[in-house]
Amino acid sequence: MKMVKKILFGLVAVAAVLSLASCGIKKDDPEGIIKGTAGNYSVNYKYENADTTATYRAYKSTTYPHAGGLVKVTFNEADLNNAGSSKFGVIFGYKEETKNSQRLRDFYIVGLGANGDYYVSKFENVVDIQAENFGAKTNPVNEGDPKEIMITTGGAQNNGILNSGSLYEDTEGNKYAYIWFQAFSNGSAKGSYKIKIGNMTDTAADNWEKLSDDNKRSTPPAFDTELYTKEITEAFDACTAGQEPQLYTGVYARVQGTKTLNGKVNFKGDYLEAEDIEPID
Repeated sequence: MKMVKKILFGLVAVAAVLSLASCGIKKDDPEGIIKGTAGNYSVNYKYENADTTATYRAYKSTTYPHAGGLVKVTFNEADLNNAGSSKFGVIFGYKEETKNSQRLRDFYIVGLGANGDYYVSKFENVVDIQAENFGAKTNPVNEGDPKEIMITTGGAQNNGILNSGSLYEDTEGNKYAYIWFQAFSNGSAKGSYKIKIGNMTDTAADNWEKLSDDNKRSTPPAFDTELYTKEITEAFDACTAGQEPQLYTGVYARVQGTKTLNGKVNFKGDYLEAEDIEPID
């Protein structure tokens, strides 16, 4: 009997994995420019479009949903001067629904440029990923139209994009920055997301990943320097600590016409993950 239970559990576990693989991972990348899995992703893509105002956009989520994460975004030294206004970064808080046969997507983006520019925005009711700015406007005409809510504020900026000056540089000449985002409950009030962009040691990143989820709620990653910090209030419904919404996170890439985006996105740690299936005794 115990062997039968183990076999049945094995079949259930395999079915669960196949289900996650087939419909759990969210992506929109017709050209397949985002490579990789298991938290390590890369892009090396030239957008062969003579129109420099044109852009190719893509995203690919991690396999499992989380309520936060620590991510290192790196631009390869070989193409630092070929990236133009291309952006590379992360999507988090991804939600999807279908209305009137249309697939609508809500998500946050933290996008970085090889030149050090960056932006943070929330997008709502997105239908076409490839449309200019996802088809979103900051003041849409009709309720329910694609909408962008610019979160980045302060400093010299153009359409919500901050001019930070420069990213950090490693020993091989690559430019990089760490991005941390995490959902926090706020008692009976709506919860918030906290975001930081900056630099830290690999040891600091490893130390944060090793913390329990309880400790991650009280101990943010130890940044050496910060380019940007923000708390997005009233981001989700009230909940208790440890029950913050677990939503898909992923890699985001936007490549300018005639330009090349070449880099890596490495997920160094996460906060909250759906519990594993318990085996049958």
